[in-house]
Amino acid sequence: MSGAPDAVSCAAAQDELALVVPAGHGLAARGAVDVAELYALALVSLNRGSTVQAAQEATLRAHGILWRHLNVTMVRRGRPRRGAPPRRRG
Repeated sequence: MSGAPDAVSCAAAQDELALVVPAGHGLAARGAVDVAELYALALVSLNRGSTVQAAQEATLRAHGILWRHLNVTMVRRGRPRRGAPPRRRG
């Protein structure tokens, strides 16, 4: 728009990205995970194009971790994709 002021942006909130594992998992008691270990894990994320997935990918990239090297199963509408076993019903 002609004559409109320049747009200004600022962070409204900040959150940290966490790795969630079961209590008995070998990484549960650790404060950090090595990148090589992260690449070896099976991870779950929301579908590509979601704001959560985009934020995860951007945060990891900022730390030198490449999304395409991760073993990620995308979840859309509660249904896992890419070789994940079907959920049991009942």
